[in-house]
Amino acid sequence: MKKIRIACLCIAAFMAASGGAHAVEVGPVDIHGFISQGYLQSTANDYLAKSEKGSFEFNEVGVNFSSNLSDKLRLGLQLFARDLGDTGNNEVQVDWAFADYRLSNELGLRLGKIKAPLGLYNESRDADIVRTWVLLPQSVYMEAWRSFVVAAEGGGIYGTLDAGPLGSFEYQDVLGTLGNFNTEEPLLGKQFERLMQPYAFTGQVVSADDVEVTGRKLNSLQLVWNTPLEGLRFSGTWTFGKTEATVPAMTQNTYALYDSNADGVPDAPIYVPAYVDLGGGVYVPSGSYLPTLVEVDFPERSIDVDMKKALTVSGEYKWKGLTLAAEYIEEKIGVDYGMDTPALMTALDIEMPSSITLLGYYGSIAYRFTDWLELGTYYSVYYPNKHDKKGEDMVADATKAQILTGSVAAVDHQAWQKDYCFTARIDINPFWCVKLEGHHMNGTAQIYDYDDVDDLRKIWSLYAVKTSYAF
Repeated sequence: MKKIRIACLCIAAFMAASGGAHAVEVGPVDIHGFISQGYLQSTANDYLAKSEKGSFEFNEVGVNFSSNLSDKLRLGLQLFARDLGDTGNNEVQVDWAFADYRLSNELGLRLGKIKAPLGLYNESRDADIVRTWVLLPQSVYMEAWRSFVVAAEGGGIYGTLDAGPLGSFEYQDVLGTLGNFNTEEPLLGKQFERLMQPYAFTGQVVSADDVEVTGRKLNSLQLVWNTPLEGLRFSGTWTFGKTEATVPAMTQNTYALYDSNADGVPDAPIYVPAYVDLGGGVYVPSGSYLPTLVEVDFPERSIDVDMKKALTVSGEYKWKGLTLAAEYIEEKIGVDYGMDTPALMTALDIEMPSSITLLGYYGSIAYRFTDWLELGTYYSVYYPNKHDKKGEDMVADATKAQILTGSVAAVDHQAWQKDYCFTARIDINPFWCVKLEGHHMNGTAQIYDYDDVDDLRKIWSLYAVKTSYAF
């Protein structure tokens, strides 16, 4: 059924484009669309897809429809499907759909599923043909979060304010429900599972499939300053949000500890995947031998993931064929696990995280030499924890946890990912392009698909090829 749906969407796109690469008009409706196919190959580490062996699971297709019902009222809708490794799998979904009523140049109103502002390029990230890069800088525009941040269901206001000699200001404020937070998507689900690790210290193993997301609130405000200097603009985006989820009550079998020497360390080679508090104490009493699995009833718990502050500061300058851009994002996330700090975490001197601050930034330069050739490069840096850039705290906590819980340890280069990117874009015509891109990577902070940290490689490369057609 999935293949049938994506085939129908592709056929619609090609039928619409068959009369030429210009927009198709069917009565009062304008139809645009795009289709792209890419290939990913990495020297190590599976990134976004099974890239180490090479993957063609890297494509997008979209068709959008719009109609002006009056001088002030416009309706729009986009159907979109993508495949990125195990994410998307070419499921067709409504990417955005809204009614746009523009009262004046200074004030407009949108209702529906609205594109969410984030930095300079979030609202145009689907249109591969309008940008230089195969992959936007992942420090700011993480593909793993695309379905979550691309749009919000609700309402928003927007407008442009003339500032005379200072240029102009564009603003928009979107308030509503966050996008499709589907923890079954591998890229998103694996990140969510990382947040669930404190439950392991109670003996409970929680996977992304166990979590039911019940609420996704968003408020995103953006201000863009179009300066008097042509081509120069700056923007600031402030985003606040809250995701509410529930871990259902469950019964699981788990191992208890065995410490025959009473030295606080379980006997080897017993493998202990999790800790069980049988009597409210920190550990199972010395001399106890519980070689069998213990059945434990875990209560239902509510989880609140609070995006307390996400600030994105951006700048872009265009002059003739030159484009310079830089962006910085800092996002503070608070987590309430609906439980007290597990006794085992206290015993091991591991702090249960109540908040974490993500940090990312990049700088880019691109130049169009001819009508058909554009070259570009960027340097992108991402830290999943602003206050642990070298990964020392992460490795220390993982090592402590491994002693008693048998959990997977960590390596320091999971605390950062630095990306040197080089891109060549070749335009066959104004509607069809081919891109060749190379990434030299230092770090593995955005590698989520692995079985053992020993398999991760600190220094690695990624190569991407992509062709896109739009009408």
